[in-house]
Amino acid sequence: MSMVFDTFKLGDDALTNLWEVSFAPFDVGPQVTGLSDGLFRRIESISIPEVGVDTYEIYYKSIKFTKPKARTTMENEFTFTYRVDNDYALYKAFTTWQNQIFNPVTGKMGSDEGLGLRRIPLISVQACDRSGVPLIGTEFGKWNFFGCFIQNHEGIEFEYEGDDPIKCEVTIHYLTMARGALTEAI
Repeated sequence: MSMVFDTFKLGDDALTNLWEVSFAPFDVGPQVTGLSDGLFRRIESISIPEVGVDTYEIYYKSIKFTKPKARTTMENEFTFTYRVDNDYALYKAFTTWQNQIFNPVTGKMGSDEGLGLRRIPLISVQACDRSGVPLIGTEFGKWNFFGCFIQNHEGIEFEYEGDDPIKCEVTIHYLTMARGALTEAI
């Protein structure tokens, strides 16, 4: 019985539903109205990318060992899923942002139209405690993504027999990621 109590005393586990996401202010233009910070609460899941380092092997006589290279192996992208609001404001914002990067109608890049790449300077994901308060003072409770742009915005599926909320997945590409406290801005 001691093992059960010892396991219980280890404390509570971190839960997957205790987090929040924030976007640095970004302008997608006057064509999108009704976009507020509260709409970003519609994001219901997010996948933090794994972080890895490339390696190489060294042989010395009959011994082989592995050393890390100065190169990451992670993909510089992450995905999130959100529920589309009744006014499609968030959907319009993400679509407009993506069209400012590459417009599928005109075939032009944003840089062709004087818009640049339209990167958001910072997107942050923050773990929270059971009261919904962001964890402060911990090195591994926050992930900051710098220089973000929307890479993929999933289409919408309609069906007469369905009555579930519409959900879309977004893939964001970023320049760098920092775990922990905000260390630098681009």
